[in-house]
Amino acid sequence: MRKNREKRGRTLIKTPITSHFNSLVQFNTLQQEISTKIQKLMDITREHRNKAKEALQAKRKRKKDANQSAIIPIECATQKAAENRESVSLKKGGIVTEEAREMIRFLDNLEL
Repeated sequence: MRKNREKRGRTLIKTPITSHFNSLVQFNTLQQEISTKIQKLMDITREHRNKAKEALQAKRKRKKDANQSAIIPIECATQKAAENRESVSLKKGGIVTEEAREMIRFLDNLEL
C-alpha cells in the first residue's frame, strides 16, 4: 500500500502508520496554534479589563477630587454670607459643616 504523493513540494510515502503519525503531527501543530491564539485573546481581554478598571478608578478619583476641591472665591463667599448667614455654599449633602461655620465667622470678622 505504498503511494507517492506530492504535497507542498515534499514526497510523502503514505502507509497506514506514517499517515497516522502525520495526522497526529498536524493535529498537535493545530492544537498549539489554537492554544497560542486563545492565550493571545485572553491576554488582550485581560489588558482591556485592566484598562477599564483604571479608567473607572480615575473617573471616581476625579469625581471625588472635584467634590473635595469646590473652592469659592472670597467675594462670592462674602456675598453668600451677607445673603444667608447659615450657609456659604460649602454644604455637603445639605448639612452645613463645621468648616462652613468657621468660614462664615471669618468672613463676618472681615466685614467689621
